[in-house]
Amino acid sequence: SEAARLLEELMAGKSPPAEAVMVGPKGLVARQSTDVTVSQDPLVARTMRYLADNCHRILSVKNIAGVVGVPLRTLQRQFRERLGRTLWQELDYLRLERAKRLLLQSKESVRFIARQCGYSGFQQMQRAFQRVEGMTPTRYRKARQNA
Repeated sequence: SEAARLLEELMAGKSPPAEAVMVGPKGLVARQSTDVTVSQDPLVARTMRYLADNCHRILSVKNIAGVVGVPLRTLQRQFRERLGRTLWQELDYLRLERAKRLLLQSKESVRFIARQCGYSGFQQMQRAFQRVEGMTPTRYRKARQNA
């Protein structure tokens, strides 16, 4: 890339260019710390933190409600009212974002990554990618790595 070439020249002792060289980012990688949507509602905020910390596990919405200590219907209603999406949609989003990160940052197999993201199997992750990205996880990885 242009940035790497310029850095190599500077490290080799060449003079910097006379004019500033702007090099745009190749892409944006969301970190786990930026994945969580902030909510003013303490119940939703507590649940979001739990989801962010545990989305890689096999979870059920009933289990999540039990962990945060409220009836499932209450938790589902709060999510829809405060965030405009369901608890399951949020969990699905977090898993998919985690899968995208791992696909780009590791050389692990897609099947291994599916297990690391809380999907019950490779097919579940494949369907999520098709639905959201319009391509398979393997194509997603290749497309982003060649960009």
